[in-house]
Amino acid sequence: MIRRIQRFQALWVLPSAISLLLGMWCCGSSSATAAGLAIEVDARFNGAPLNFDAPVHLTGHGQRISVTRLDFLLSNLALHRKSGDWVQATNWFGYVSLRECRTNLCAPEIPSGTYDRVRLDIGVSSAENHANPAAYPAGHSLNPIFNGLHWGWQGGYVFMALEGHWMEASNQVNHARAGYSFHIATDPLRMSLDLPLATALDPDDKLRLQFHVDKVFSSIHRVRIQDESSSTHSREGDLLATALSQNIETAFSALCIKPAGSNGGLEKQATQQLMPL
Repeated sequence: MIRRIQRFQALWVLPSAISLLLGMWCCGSSSATAAGLAIEVDARFNGAPLNFDAPVHLTGHGQRISVTRLDFLLSNLALHRKSGDWVQATNWFGYVSLRECRTNLCAPEIPSGTYDRVRLDIGVSSAENHANPAAYPAGHSLNPIFNGLHWGWQGGYVFMALEGHWMEASNQVNHARAGYSFHIATDPLRMSLDLPLATALDPDDKLRLQFHVDKVFSSIHRVRIQDESSSTHSREGDLLATALSQNIETAFSALCIKPAGSNGGLEKQATQQLMPL
């Protein structure tokens, strides 16, 4: 029996490993070449790298939180040429799991060029959201076993899952902590990003998406975690889910990662305010 289980696990891991290797081969060490655009996702809190699991991050409400899960789906990637047209990556999806270090993506259909804006969605369209998830093979970003973001009990994907623990900063002596769980989902709450690039993305550059998690709690809306507002599953009319989704749309920035030795250093960050669609 144990051998059968091990054989099954090996058969499951193999396609995922092949998918990962193909993604690495797709982009290689370059970025916007004929092989595609390399994308990496980074998370920060109040300007510093996001630390997982420990309650060390202070929100605008003076609450100390930890992050134990931060997963989301990306789709509808498009880049804007300086000449004025948009280049769309068709049938492109990305699954990001920041705590598990699944942060590198590839967009093979993006051709070489110079771009000054990036546009994409957090979540998927209504068509994909209500399609049969079993149609996606192992290792595909929308495969429900691979991403763990599909609601089998009611259908549809969780577009973003943010989970962890929280405590009032004044209570850190007795370490009184409770959990929070924010699952942003359903068609009306698909989130759209339109991110400027202060420095144009050139053919050899990598695109970095930075997620400023502190803005989830303090941006358009100030979100204070309480017992009655410590979880959401995005039911119809859920004001907390709506506030979180609107904050998330302001919480990303885009950077160009220049190759080592290029003029201007390694990184150039967008300086304009993010503009949700």
